[in-house]
Amino acid sequence: MAATKQQQGKDGGKEAREARRLHAIARVLIIYGLLLGGAVLFSLPFVWMIGTSFKVDREMFGEKITFWPMSPLPVRSSPYLDARYFDKQDSDLFDAVEPTLREALAEHRDLLPTDLQDTEDAASILAPGLYQRLRETLPNDRWKLTGEALTTEIADRVTPELIDEAIRKVYRHLSFAGVRVRSLDLQEVDLTEGHPISSFWQIEGAELVDGHEGATALADLIYHFDKKKGGEVRLTRTLNLPFPVDRLQRIQLFMRPDDSWHPIDFYVEKQGHVFKGRRPEYMGNFQWTMIALQDYGPDDESTKIRLWIPLMQQKELTSDITADNQVKVTMVLRQNDRIGAWWAKIQRNYRGALDYIPFWRYAATSAFLVILNIVGYPFSPARSSPSPSRDWNGPDATSASV
Repeated sequence: MAATKQQQGKDGGKEAREARRLHAIARVLIIYGLLLGGAVLFSLPFVWMIGTSFKVDREMFGEKITFWPMSPLPVRSSPYLDARYFDKQDSDLFDAVEPTLREALAEHRDLLPTDLQDTEDAASILAPGLYQRLRETLPNDRWKLTGEALTTEIADRVTPELIDEAIRKVYRHLSFAGVRVRSLDLQEVDLTEGHPISSFWQIEGAELVDGHEGATALADLIYHFDKKKGGEVRLTRTLNLPFPVDRLQRIQLFMRPDDSWHPIDFYVEKQGHVFKGRRPEYMGNFQWTMIALQDYGPDDESTKIRLWIPLMQQKELTSDITADNQVKVTMVLRQNDRIGAWWAKIQRNYRGALDYIPFWRYAATSAFLVILNIVGYPFSPARSSPSPSRDWNGPDATSASV
C-alpha cells in the first residue's frame, strides 16, 4: 500500500512538472506571438510607405488602391494598347455580355488607331473596359434582364463614343511636339512652328507619323525592337538659333511618353564640344511632359528646384558644329529590360525628391552642426564653469577628452 501511494505521489509530481512546463511554453508562445503580431502590425505603415515610394502618380491617385507597385514592363513595339489598364472580369454576367461587346468592337474596328503595331488582342483588352463603364452608367434594373433582352440593351449602349473613350484610356504612343529654345535674355522661340514634326527630325531605326491633338501638332514614333535588348532609335536635328549660342540658356523638348520604361539619352553639340544629359529620361508615364536641357552651372549648386537635366561636357569627344548660332540635338531611345525598368521605377521618386530638395546640402549642414557641438561641448561654459570650492584654471585633460 505504501509503495502504491509513493508511486502515485511520483506520478502526481511528474504530471505537475509537465503541466508547469507546458504552461511556461504556452506563456512564452503567447508573449512572443503578441510581440511578433504587434511588430508586424506596426511595421505595415512603414512597408506601405516604402511600397508607395516606388509607385508612379497614377498608382497613388488612381481609383484602385494597391499595396504593391505595378511591375514595369518594357514593350518591344509602340504604339500599343495597355493590356493591364482594365481589370480582368471574372463573372457570369460579363461572360453573358462579352460576345455582344466583341461584336460591337468588330463593327467599329475603324476607330482603332491605324498605327497600332498589334490589333489582334484589341477586343480582349477593350471588352473589360466597356463592361466596367457600362456597369457604372447602366441602371441596375437593366442588368436584371436576361437573354436577348440583355444583349439588345448592351448593343444599344455601346456607342462609338464609348468605344473611343475606352481606346483613349489604353492607347500608348510616344509623341513628340514642339522644340523651343530660350536665351539668357528671356527670348523664347518655337523652332518647329510651321514645320511638320515628322520632317523636323532626322530619324534612324523607326518612323515618325504626323498627327494632331486639338490645335497641337505632333508626331508619333513607331518603333519595334527585334531583340530582347540593345535596340536603339536615334533622332537628330541641327537647330539654327535666333540669338548667339553663348546666350542659350535651355532647350525645351515637348513629348508624351508611352509607358514603355525605355530611357532616352540627350546629346547637345555646340561650339565644337559635345554635351550629354547627366541622366536619361525614362518613358515611364503617358502624360505630356517638357524636358529642359541646360548647361551644368551655378543653378545646379543652388537651392533652386531643378526641373531641368544638366548637360555635362564630354571632354573626350569633339563636334563639327562650330557656328555661332547652331546647336545639334540628338535623342537616343535605348531598349530597356525588366531589371533596368525596375531600377528606373525604384529611383524615380527619390531622384525627383532630390531635384526638389537640396538634400546633401541640408545633410552637410546638419553634420557640421553636430560635429561643432561635439567638439565645442568640453569648452562650453556649462561644462567648464569654476566650482565654488576651487579656482578656475581652464578645462583639464579629463573634461577635454569627454
